[in-house]
Amino acid sequence: MTGSLILLRRHPLAATLTFTLGASLAANAADLGPGEFALVSPGDPVEDWHLGSGARLDVRPGAETGRITGFDGGQVNVEGAKVSSTDRAAISIVDGAVNLTNATVVSTGSIGMALGTLGDDTLTSTAILSGSSVRGATTGVELDSADLHARSSRIHGDRAGVVLKGGTLALHEGTVVSGGVGLEVGTPEFWQKDLSNQVVVQASLIEGLQGSAVVVRDAQVDIRVADGGQLKGANGVLLEVIEGGEASLHVSNSRLEGDIRVEQGASADITLDNAAQLRGQLHNVQQLQIGAQSRWETVADAQVGALDLRQGSVVVQSGSILRAETLQGEGTFWLDHSRLQIDSHASGSFALHLASSGHEPQGPVVGIGSGDATFDLASGPVDAGAFAHELVREGDQWSLRPQVDMRGKARLSNAGETAMAFDSSLEAASQVESRWVVGRLEKLRTNGGSAGLWMHTGTTGFDVDSAVGTRYTQRVGGFALGADTLLDDTWRVGAAVGLSHSAIGLQRGSSATLNSYFSALYAGWGDNSGYYADAALKLNLFDGTLDARAHDGRKVSGNRRQGGYGLTLETGRRLSLDQGWYVQPFVQLSAAIVQGQRSSLSNGLEVESSNQHLNMGALGIKGGRVIVLNNGLELSTHGRIAVMDNLGGTRRVSLNGHELDNRFSSGRTEMALGVSSEVLSGWTISTEVEAARGRNVDQRYGINLGLSHSF
Repeated sequence: MTGSLILLRRHPLAATLTFTLGASLAANAADLGPGEFALVSPGDPVEDWHLGSGARLDVRPGAETGRITGFDGGQVNVEGAKVSSTDRAAISIVDGAVNLTNATVVSTGSIGMALGTLGDDTLTSTAILSGSSVRGATTGVELDSADLHARSSRIHGDRAGVVLKGGTLALHEGTVVSGGVGLEVGTPEFWQKDLSNQVVVQASLIEGLQGSAVVVRDAQVDIRVADGGQLKGANGVLLEVIEGGEASLHVSNSRLEGDIRVEQGASADITLDNAAQLRGQLHNVQQLQIGAQSRWETVADAQVGALDLRQGSVVVQSGSILRAETLQGEGTFWLDHSRLQIDSHASGSFALHLASSGHEPQGPVVGIGSGDATFDLASGPVDAGAFAHELVREGDQWSLRPQVDMRGKARLSNAGETAMAFDSSLEAASQVESRWVVGRLEKLRTNGGSAGLWMHTGTTGFDVDSAVGTRYTQRVGGFALGADTLLDDTWRVGAAVGLSHSAIGLQRGSSATLNSYFSALYAGWGDNSGYYADAALKLNLFDGTLDARAHDGRKVSGNRRQGGYGLTLETGRRLSLDQGWYVQPFVQLSAAIVQGQRSSLSNGLEVESSNQHLNMGALGIKGGRVIVLNNGLELSTHGRIAVMDNLGGTRRVSLNGHELDNRFSSGRTEMALGVSSEVLSGWTISTEVEAARGRNVDQRYGINLGLSHSF
């Protein structure tokens, strides 16, 4: 007995057990001798218990005891009952076993439960908790060369949830360990100095309510977090290794958020595997291994020793630098205006996901000290600023360079293409609107000069290949309302207002919309010889939105609002033939000016357009026949063929200071067929279909419908 007493006084459990192992017991205390058994039932007196060698104590549901101590093979089984103490550990066991099922253990003045093992390697104190709660005023559970396995349980200590000094802590099925520090790991304070520490956190939580989740102090520990297990620290630190400690953290199928801090002289190795995720800073971590479908997300400039990717990935915080001493393996880096720097050797094959940006790239993306590592873009060219970029190696650095198309021109970024397409679309919208107005003058001549009210609606589709290689489609639809009158037998004047809407579609999911609001004044002259001259003056307000999709799927938006005005002139001669036929050669000139504008897209791309000067000429012939039906109604049919092309003009756009000429030939050959008829007295309906073919612009279709009422 004396030897055991001396040993226990060196042990952290000594304060709890020394009194019990003395010559006498305090009042209200029960003593079980070697090999004895006792059963505590509901209604029995609440008293302290001490278990001798091989003794066993069972506490039945509904019962309550004071503190329990034991050693040398003693066993405590508590089910649905309560064990409490006010000044010492509620349960203290050396070289014994504790089984808690739906039990409550609480000490309001000391440790909730303490387990320890003396020097015999064949003995290990073990505690098994199921659906139970252990709470201590200082520490929830202290393990010194002991094991604890908990399922669906809660352990709390005001200073530390668990103190582990050699042994195993296994948490399963939603167990929660909490305290000022969640878990503190140290070395055994008794004989088994070399006993290592193992921690398993499976679908459970270790939380530091005032400090770190786990603190490793002058000890070795292997920590495995799996199946949704969590480590949380109030100070943002999930693992802290100090005073020469050594920690190995393996995370599987779990997401952790917080920093890992390793003091100089200490060490930590981290492994992420099986879809594990870690978001946080690593301070002085010697090695990080990232397995398949696993990921580390940095939150600022970050540094790590040896970085080993095994089909894993690293997401580098936007605008920051990730530095590693060495790099090996295969994996992926996600860089958002950030940089990867390997100070020493790099080997392996790596893919780069580079975030899109409206800003021009600055400096290298990757740098290495030495090695044969290869880096490639994971998803093709990168949208950076005005252009799409490819990755090129220059010595031991990888940088972005504008990609060149087959014509030797730098290919625009998706946002740049969308901005250029929107700029080009103004011309087509303006031309369609002018045609609606000028077409009204044509109908006035065809209808024998009957002025009045009119409405026109239509839809037109274009395929465009612009000067900068941007291909897009544009569908223009809208309407115009107008009124006109005759001044005399030769002059007609009128006014109109209208709206057109353009839907612009580009490759890779980008698009734009253009709403054009216009008003117009028009006049026409014609005499009996068939000669005529028409003129239309139009004012526009263009209001548009851009909705680009960058290479990485990011949405880039922007708004454009510009004013414009234009003049269209047409002259020709209508020649009447036999049987109601006529031909009408004509020439048309149009000129428009669209005000320039400067704006920024949501990704930072600066778009500045100069004033556009849009000049177009057309030469063609119209022909048709006026047919008088048996009921006396007239049916007017017509056809038109014309060749049109640009007549000079300017169209320049600057993207981030890169000035681009957006002028291109919109010349095309146009054909149209139409018919009109007076369906009721004073009411005329007309319809026309048209199409055009050109080198850069194809008009796939045009469908127009008009309705007029003559006074």
